[in-house]
Amino acid sequence: MDSLGLDPAEYTGWNIASSQNGIGVGKVSGWELELFQDFRFVPQLGEWGRRINVFGTYSKTQREETNTTRISARPAASKLATAGINFSMNRLSFNFKGTYRDLVYSGGVGNFTINGVTVQLGQYTPSQIKWDMNVNYQLTKRYSLYASARDVFAVGSRSKRFDMAGIYPAYAQWDDLREFGSQITVGIKGQF
Repeated sequence: MDSLGLDPAEYTGWNIASSQNGIGVGKVSGWELELFQDFRFVPQLGEWGRRINVFGTYSKTQREETNTTRISARPAASKLATAGINFSMNRLSFNFKGTYRDLVYSGGVGNFTINGVTVQLGQYTPSQIKWDMNVNYQLTKRYSLYASARDVFAVGSRSKRFDMAGIYPAYAQWDDLREFGSQITVGIKGQF
């Protein structure tokens, strides 16, 4: 109580929990690339090609720490990317997008010893690509039909335990595997 500048007599029976951000230094640096192109450059499509466009993004980050684990306490991928295609014509619009995430280290989960050498195991979420799709059809000025699908190819969620030296056997690496299927939503939107 005294260290926080509070009078202990005034806060009898209270519990105070606080945290410290850490004494070290953490730094995140990186870069991002973004591309967008419609299809007006295709002579056969001409001005109609503006209805079709492709896009892509790629980002890379690097994390550095000194005397702290604050950055690594939050698992994050160092490489991320998206790519897709958009199409819109009169009342119909369509979007198909893929998202890539690099291998993510979640933390240490123990050690094992082999031939007198102790090796640390880490828990990782393997790199993955997930695809999403959206379709919209405008019925009237106020009403439209829509459908969306997330994780179209049902990649699910996985995690593994292994060491970076590749000693831990492959058959023992799977830690958690969850299959959710594809989430599909269909409906009618209205404006009043």
